[in-house]
Amino acid sequence: SSVGAAVVARSKSTCLVPECTNTIASQGHCVKHGAPQRKCSVEWCNKNSQGGRFHFMCKRHYKDVFVLKIEPSQQGVKNP
Repeated sequence: SSVGAAVVARSKSTCLVPECTNTIASQGHCVKHGAPQRKCSVEWCNKNSQGGRFHFMCKRHYKDVFVLKIEPSQQGVKNP
């Protein structure tokens, strides 16, 4: 490693919609312009999931099941 080397910041890609400066969320689009959103895997919950790391649950239900150890059946988790 060289001393005093300049750090080059990477710019994040922007949405494919003309004039939109939002960062890409998925498939070239920002959330506003159609990036697909997954919902929480708890049947009655309409919040967005946090992805695979959170077992496709919202933060609240992930915490209930994996941190507080409440049974998934009591939460209403959908079967895949």
